Amino acid sequence: MRSGVNDILQSMLLSIGGIRFRNYHIEMNLDPKELHRDMFFRLIHFGKQYLLNISITVGHDNRAIIDVSIDNDSGPAYACDAGCLDTPKKLSTKSVRFPVKMTSSSTIILYVTENKSQL
Repeated sequence: MRSGVNDILQSMLLSIGGIRFRNYHIEMNLDPKELHRDMFFRLIHFGKQYLLNISITVGHDNRAIIDVSIDNDSGPAYACDAGCLDTPKKLSTKSVRFPVKMTSSSTIILYVTENKSQL
């Protein structure tokens, strides 16, 4: 196994954020009940053409919000929140906001993909 410092840091970021790469998409699997602090994940390698930024901020009302952006607009990327009940949103260099939803059976709180049909 050949890994450099950047690869090790990337794997640590993914582990802390509960971020997993699955078939053509990224999942963020954190328990909404455990989100008590702001978290910022920057420059996550995603696909061949993007660096992904994810910010989780907790408001005064103790509700978490997720902001997602990509570093360039060279191709499409989409995201949706828990269960993808709402229409997936196209990502850009400007942050796109998603509420963190509590579901009765635990589910992924964020999905990101380059192919909208994967959501």
